[in-house]
This record gives sequence, C-alpha cells and structure tokens, in this order.
Amino acid sequence: MGHTKGEWRAVCLGSEGWAVSSNLPIKQQGFVGYVAISRSAPFEECKANAQLISAAPDLFEELVDILDIINELRKNGLSQGSEYIRRIEKAQQAIKKVKGK
Repeated sequence: MGHTKGEWRAVCLGSEGWAVSSNLPIKQQGFVGYVAISRSAPFEECKANAQLISAAPDLFEELVDILDIINELRKNGLSQGSEYIRRIEKAQQAIKKVKGK
C-alpha cells in the first residue's frame, strides 16, 4: 500500500503539540501522525520532530534516486570493498525499513 501520498507538513496544534498533515485535497486530508508535548519533549523539540517526520517522504524519494545513481556508478567500476559500498548497503537497509521489509 505505501505511505500517505502528497507533500507532508508540520502543523502546530498549540498546547496539544504538533501534527503531521498531508497536502491532499481537503476531503481526503487527515493527519499522518501526532507529536505530543510532554515533560520529556518540550514544544520546540516536538516541533523539530514533526518537521523531521514531515520531511520523511521527500528524504525517502531522494535516497532512492541517489541509490539509483550510485548503482549506475557501481556498474561502471566502483570497488566492491570501498566505503561507498558500505554506505550504499546502509541506505538500502534504510529503504527496506521504510518499506517494512
């Protein structure tokens, strides 16, 4: 199925915390998630967490694109033992985590 489509954004809910919302048409719109304010996570930290979460789809898409480019470079002689390969594998693991694999 995948994640909620559309661009995500952080939305302030005042004293309740922050929500992450998609930019879908108003009839389809809903919150993707909530970041609650608590003693251990003050307002500014919740804001930063909501902003990070709202960037997740963009970060994921860019990571997939970057890996496609790196894999093309790999086919053209990037060493299997290099630091690049280790980083590619970590990025691939992160993508699998997002996809629930």
